[in-house]
Amino acid sequence: MISAVIPAFNHPGLLGQTIRTLEAQTQLVDEILVVDDGSDPPLRLPSHIKVLRLERAAKHRGAAFARNAGVEAAAGDVILMLDSSVLLLPETVESFQRTLDLADCKLPDIALAFTVRTLFDEDDRVYTPEETADMSTFMDRMGIPAVKHKPTDSNVIFPDHCCALYGRSTFDRLDGYDEKTFADWGMENHDFDIRLRILGGDIISNIPRVGHSMELLQAFHNYHGATRDKVTRNKAFSSKWGRGNFTHIINVAGTMGNPDEL
Repeated sequence: MISAVIPAFNHPGLLGQTIRTLEAQTQLVDEILVVDDGSDPPLRLPSHIKVLRLERAAKHRGAAFARNAGVEAAAGDVILMLDSSVLLLPETVESFQRTLDLADCKLPDIALAFTVRTLFDEDDRVYTPEETADMSTFMDRMGIPAVKHKPTDSNVIFPDHCCALYGRSTFDRLDGYDEKTFADWGMENHDFDIRLRILGGDIISNIPRVGHSMELLQAFHNYHGATRDKVTRNKAFSSKWGRGNFTHIINVAGTMGNPDEL
């Protein structure tokens, strides 16, 4: 059973578009759970979508807290974690499932995550539901190139993933996202990936797009212009893992100490 977990704060229009692309999948998820992280006013969603509302404390508890709360409330044994402004191609869930089915079963844990392109135009506007009604057509109309698979490609780890799929057992082994270190926004995903690698797991980012020969899966972030405290985010990450290129850190994570001490 696949549960889609979507932490969200305000921006109901963007969330609605994310849900629409999720409900237009060639393989549907079994459950959609939105974590309303203290939106004002509260998010109003159709009755078939499960909503977990978190009341905002005087000090915001951060994205890691919202993600953990969502997974704990979800019913599925497989989690599809989505940001609330991500637009999915219709084959995303099916492509994830196909890749999982073909993955090396000797690995103890696997997460699937891929690059998400941010959609900008000269006015930094948000694309409308009408413009994104069919994401495949949208790609063609906007001239967005496909990501082509090459036989020599390695599983490059992209530091900007807003869409990932993993088993609940993986989440449990990692004890979820690190709320203590990442008490604000950002880098909790990156930390999750590193700890997964240290446990001996793998992250697959080159995911073939079902029905499109030699093309890799991608998704799109509908730019919302929200301001973020990148200084605090980066400081939290470097305090735990040191400074350096994220891709290098995650690719050598298997040699970074005892996972029981993380």
